[in-house]
Amino acid sequence: MKITPIKTIDEVKKLYKFMVDRYNQETRENVLIPFPLSETYIEMMGQVEQKEKLQFKAMIGDDIAGFITTSDKDKNGSDIYIQAIVVSIKYLKVGVGKVLLKFIEQKIKKAGYKIVKIKEREGSNVFYMKSNYVPYLYIYSPNAEVAAKVKNNLLSGMEFVDEYEKDGKYVTKIDVLGEPVCKYKKYFSSLDDSISSEYIYEKNLTKRYSFT
Repeated sequence: MKITPIKTIDEVKKLYKFMVDRYNQETRENVLIPFPLSETYIEMMGQVEQKEKLQFKAMIGDDIAGFITTSDKDKNGSDIYIQAIVVSIKYLKVGVGKVLLKFIEQKIKKAGYKIVKIKEREGSNVFYMKSNYVPYLYIYSPNAEVAAKVKNNLLSGMEFVDEYEKDGKYVTKIDVLGEPVCKYKKYFSSLDDSISSEYIYEKNLTKRYSFT
């Protein structure tokens, strides 16, 4: 397997077609493809113009085995998001996704970032957790009153981590202690219908892990 940076517009166009074809196939395992797909295309095109290209493709012979890219728009100090991980069905179960993720983590760390984040995608939760990513539940409230209601009504098995304001929302970060289940989202929505939430998997690159 050969891993190389994605450097050209032609490469991005080819990989975008690969991603669209992959999205239309049934098996979503070990795949992070955010919708709409055009957002990933725009992110990848933007990185072509940058000196530090945090996006890579894996080739096995003449086949595209997969690719991985980060999100430029979500960079925030020491944090950076993985935008997409796409692995060919032909090469599932042979470690392509794991190798790509480990490879880009090394490049991300070298670029000065400390925390890698991946937004939840159906079918990939086990893959993230096996790669030492920890799930956190982010609750978005419209005002301080609703945010206080969230903080004061945590269930057993939840731990408060942080709260802050961002983009006009009050954000509450909760550690769900390795239990990423939809019932928690439904629970907070039942407290107030103005609440929205999402799971974000995070890995601290300053820690040492055994990559299984």
